[in-house]
Amino acid sequence: MKKSWKKLWESQLDEVVPALRGDIRDLPVQTAERPVPNGKTAVKVKKPVIISVLAAFIAAVIAITIILAVIPRGNGRFAFTLEINPAVTFITDGDGKVEKVAASNRDADIILSDRETASAMTGKSLAEAVAVYTDRAAMLGYLDLGRDTAVRLSALGNGEKVLNSAQSSLEDYFAEKGFRALVVSETVDAQSFSLRCGFDLTSAETLAESISGEVSLYSERLASSEGLKSVYENEILTDGVAEAVGEYVGGNLDRIEKNIRAVSEIYSLYFEIYGHKDNPALLLKGYWDVKKYYGDALTGEFAELVTKMDNALAEYERDYGVKIESELQFKDLSETLLTLSVEQLKIMLEDFTSDMLRKNLALICGVLGAAGANAQIKEVLTIPETAEQFIKKAAELSEMEYGYRLSKNEEVYNAERESFSKSGYADYKESIISSYGSLSEYWEKLK
Repeated sequence: MKKSWKKLWESQLDEVVPALRGDIRDLPVQTAERPVPNGKTAVKVKKPVIISVLAAFIAAVIAITIILAVIPRGNGRFAFTLEINPAVTFITDGDGKVEKVAASNRDADIILSDRETASAMTGKSLAEAVAVYTDRAAMLGYLDLGRDTAVRLSALGNGEKVLNSAQSSLEDYFAEKGFRALVVSETVDAQSFSLRCGFDLTSAETLAESISGEVSLYSERLASSEGLKSVYENEILTDGVAEAVGEYVGGNLDRIEKNIRAVSEIYSLYFEIYGHKDNPALLLKGYWDVKKYYGDALTGEFAELVTKMDNALAEYERDYGVKIESELQFKDLSETLLTLSVEQLKIMLEDFTSDMLRKNLALICGVLGAAGANAQIKEVLTIPETAEQFIKKAAELSEMEYGYRLSKNEEVYNAERESFSKSGYADYKESIISSYGSLSEYWEKLK
């Protein structure tokens, strides 16, 4: 039953007002007679010496109450890291409201590339934010929903109340979704927290100061690194990017094969024109030079051959969206496609990792063109030369991979599952602890 406002106020006074010292409490009480009008007998009235002391205490209580009403309950900042695989770090105010979100690795950039996700976390309680982030990780396939798994939530030094609330929120999320996932919750020192979040820090305040803006991406921090080419290849062109590119290429093998045949036909026409007896040029005998210098003067069989080439190039542009405008451009295209067979591509795509992507970037970009991929995809695969290009391309790749993962994992995420009851989830948790000794041990076994 709720306390009345009076009892609640008295209980608050008990917490604020210190107990009377024994020497004051045991002082003798003095009395004094007070004359009474109309000749009646005077009444003895107690006049405690401690009245002035009590008055001082009451004044102090009023002052403290006013101060407590003015000063916010939360003080300072707290820092928390959530590790799934895409690790993310949250900075909150003293009341547990999220002020900043920082990606601790490249995979977290993928999740935070979705603006709705980022806006759904900042300004919310940590309990709300971790549930939103974990749900997006599950949608994108970072949380393995096909087996028992766990996430780890760490607090830097203090903020246990906020940590416990966030843990409960995540457990409720897993139970409702029917995911066999547990939450390992720990409070750690600055050194351990630094290892988990990827930042070198001494306190939540210093960490907050090192993060600019509400959302900090891992790739943005990498852009200030030395050797952008190496960093881009090794940190940004991830296995996820390779998988997305490989699936796109694999799904367009028929189109690529037709493209190769079309380029082969153009290649034959080019050399037929080059070596034709009626070619009027002495040195620059290629199709584009002949068109430039002799186009209006061509006649007979040779003119028909050039027209055939005109039609083949127009058809290629219509079918594949690529306009071949020079001999150099055609040379690059033919070198890419005419040295490659669809069978070779199939073998390459069987285990197409980020390492394979890096080693065959030029070839893959050519193949993407042959598959009709838009220019943006080929552009982001080329190595940036400046920090600005690095950030822009990394962001575009993050968005591309987000869409790919969302589509790929949609069926698994939306599969029907039976929710856990509160007691059912508690029993599941206890069974894991019983088997592994603790949730921390369980986490270590999963890594």
